[in-house]
Amino acid sequence: MRIGQGFDIHRFSDDERPLILAGVHIEGERGLHGHSDADAIAHAVSDALLGAAGLGDIGEHFPDTDPRWKGANSMDILREVVSMVRDAGWKATNVDVNVICERPKIAPHRDAMQTKSPGSSWRSREREGAASRGIGRHRTCGRHCVHGGCLAHVMSRPPRRGSRGGRNGDMRRGGRGDMRGGPRRRPPRPSSNDRSLGGEQVEGRQAVREVLIASRRRVRELLIADESERNPVIGEIIDLAKSQRVQIRDVSRKEIDERSRSEAPQGVIAFVEPLEETLLDDVLAGASDAHKLFLVAIDGVTDPGNLGAILRSCEGAGVDAVILPRHRAVHVTPSAAKSAAGAIEYLSMCVVPGLPTAIQQLRDANVWVVGLDDAAEKPIFGLGDLATENICLVLGAEGPGLSRLVRERCDLIVSIPMRGALSSLNVSAAAALATYEVVRARRS
Repeated sequence: MRIGQGFDIHRFSDDERPLILAGVHIEGERGLHGHSDADAIAHAVSDALLGAAGLGDIGEHFPDTDPRWKGANSMDILREVVSMVRDAGWKATNVDVNVICERPKIAPHRDAMQTKSPGSSWRSREREGAASRGIGRHRTCGRHCVHGGCLAHVMSRPPRRGSRGGRNGDMRRGGRGDMRGGPRRRPPRPSSNDRSLGGEQVEGRQAVREVLIASRRRVRELLIADESERNPVIGEIIDLAKSQRVQIRDVSRKEIDERSRSEAPQGVIAFVEPLEETLLDDVLAGASDAHKLFLVAIDGVTDPGNLGAILRSCEGAGVDAVILPRHRAVHVTPSAAKSAAGAIEYLSMCVVPGLPTAIQQLRDANVWVVGLDDAAEKPIFGLGDLATENICLVLGAEGPGLSRLVRERCDLIVSIPMRGALSSLNVSAAAALATYEVVRARRS
């Protein structure tokens, strides 16, 4: 067993950036200053894991002098670090985190932070009357900054049956011998134009099938669980992959589960080129009298399953592009890609620094901006001729709804009438209903 120590500290920022700790946006608090999203907890854990596995430190792999990492999601960085540690033959057995700050209070957000943790690499343990282990206890210190400290324990994996050359070199069944020794794996960098949306790991039969059918992104490698070949969809995936000369590896169900980042990979994982975002200016340039834009903007949705379901509905309804804020929102994770069931291969997506500014840009380009809010008196079914113009629907997160600035900049606020005891629909269900209401209005 090895132990690594990580430490990170960030002062509070003078701008209006959000405070993000362990991937959780903490409302009403000043953000931290940093090159990425300044998530001190994720940075400390990443550093500890890399050190324990002998893979250097976070600054070596994700330098803050590199503009391509500006504004990066630190939880995505942590997920890459977890994959690096796994690929080097190590397994995280425990991660102890101490957060030192006067504000915010960490304990109320502990469960959300645990939920955000990638895979099973974190464990939360607390002992009454003793120092806290795991996320959940703070000490009154750090008046002007947030300190994150971490101890990570990793254990080497035993070599797989039939392997050669120790833990880093194993001969895999059905392949030509994937010798994994040599230089350590580095995480994939964003594209040179800094327009990567993620989406490099796609899981689930339907999502992987659509990646291959669309053929818009190169599939680097395909992992298939041994016992999955009898499934007809898996058979189709294998045939498509062979026709595109994709490397296919037959692996155990256990390896699929270890490599997966969604709850049910269904025996198949594809590693592909990242999605490239579309510039909002390019989308707006496509508007004409013959083609009225249909856009959807998403404000503060952080659940990958909801995002994937929204994207699936948008693609089915013929939405031209989905607009995502760079901060306070989930992007294309493996869980989102699986839930989208292939929609990400066909749907244009724009990432903007701030949604309020993007909404003003839409209005300046003669796009009507319509926000959905439970409290609005006007129902969405009364859009009328407005639906036939350039239009953007804005969906807010469940609970908080639309943020104040976003709501203020919308041209119109509408609601979905609720006739039962519940006050609202799930945001993905609301997206499906709202987008198809625009489709209906345009066809009538």
